[in-house]
Amino acid sequence: MTGEKAQFRRMFPGWLGPPGSVGDYFKDGLFVPDANILLGCYRIGPDARQQLLGTLERHRDRLWIPHQSALEFARNRRRVLPDQKKRHGDAKKLVNVSRDRAVAALSDAVKALTDYRTTYHAKNEWHAEQHGLAKDDINAKLSELLHPVTAEFTAIQNEHDLTDRDFADETQDPILARLSALLDGKVGPRYDSARIRQIVQETVEFRFPNKMPPGYKDAAEKDTELGAAGDVILWYQILDRLRTCEDGSRKVVWITTDVKEDLWVLDRDRRAQRARPELVQEMHDETGAELLMVTLHDFLAGAKDHLNEDISNETLKQAEDLAIAPPENIGQLTWQLPQQASQSRESYHAENLAYFVASRFTDAGHTVVDFEVRKAGADMVLHRGDQTTVVAVRTSERDVNTALTGLHVAADALAATSKIMIYTGSYTPLQFKRGTDTGIEMRDFTDLLDLIQGPVDNAP
Repeated sequence: MTGEKAQFRRMFPGWLGPPGSVGDYFKDGLFVPDANILLGCYRIGPDARQQLLGTLERHRDRLWIPHQSALEFARNRRRVLPDQKKRHGDAKKLVNVSRDRAVAALSDAVKALTDYRTTYHAKNEWHAEQHGLAKDDINAKLSELLHPVTAEFTAIQNEHDLTDRDFADETQDPILARLSALLDGKVGPRYDSARIRQIVQETVEFRFPNKMPPGYKDAAEKDTELGAAGDVILWYQILDRLRTCEDGSRKVVWITTDVKEDLWVLDRDRRAQRARPELVQEMHDETGAELLMVTLHDFLAGAKDHLNEDISNETLKQAEDLAIAPPENIGQLTWQLPQQASQSRESYHAENLAYFVASRFTDAGHTVVDFEVRKAGADMVLHRGDQTTVVAVRTSERDVNTALTGLHVAADALAATSKIMIYTGSYTPLQFKRGTDTGIEMRDFTDLLDLIQGPVDNAP
């Protein structure tokens, strides 16, 4: 009877099967990184990159890349450097904005004292300049005080050894050269147009309506059916590789930084726990293989524990903190907005999405008291009952970590009692935890759709 029970459980590994030994996957499994892992080589520092690529190179005999992943990498490689430079620039800008606001606040305080002295006819002489409290003096002192901060930003930026020339000329890009050598002969075949059309049709008509992973969340986030079916195309290429492989690969380690509910089982804090059981079951039923899905951090930690790779704690931290903007995630929601919006849907772009959100707050009876606070790191200030709330609206093109920092700056500067972040992408578990731990009400794309499409009374 015990054997029969074990056999029954083995029929449904997605839900009933006991997890296999992680070590076995690392020692014998096929390593399948997605496009975000390859793009991540440009987003981490040189030491971390060396450890990641060195690990993949030493286990190249068990490395394989779906054609869809390679295609997404090729399409999006040139976007990485501008994104990195913008993140560095935004972070520095936050420091300068904070300094400027502090200078203005202190200068106002000095002026208030001067006015007070005039009103009450103070007898003794007092001049702000004599006490180093002129506006220029305050600015110089605060700049000196913040010098270690700006110097650290510069040091971090210098650690990322990429230049515009690397991206302008592919022959000058050392990372691309190394990845090319690593992936030569390791990329799976592409599908022809007939197969692509078949997969897109099946995805749109069957998989997405039934919320079958992977990628069904992309149905609301991509602007074409082909774009929405990208994860399914990648998934089918993995399954086909396992059906036709001659090397006996029965264990697969799928490495991704894309933490979302149509790939992972998430805990209450939106941290990735394991692959969706539907994916584990489908791989078992279609190929007989076993699936282990890991983040970049967990892959490197597993390589350290099970393959004796030399992975530093700093590299693990960079892997955990790696913020990935999905290559073709929504940069605008024009097609998603309701018909009754005061502007036509075609006229809505990402940059004025905040105006739409503000109008929804207003329609719900809240008072938007300030819509000119963007330099402070927020998009609007509103009154909700007895609370003063600052709200930041960010599309998935933007760096969430920088936006969270900016929202804190705005909340402090504007004496807000609550904070809301509305993000059109999907938060990583680390980002979600960072926000909630610091008192930010974190709203993702699903919440934003509720805000836009739901009844007015449902506005937060």
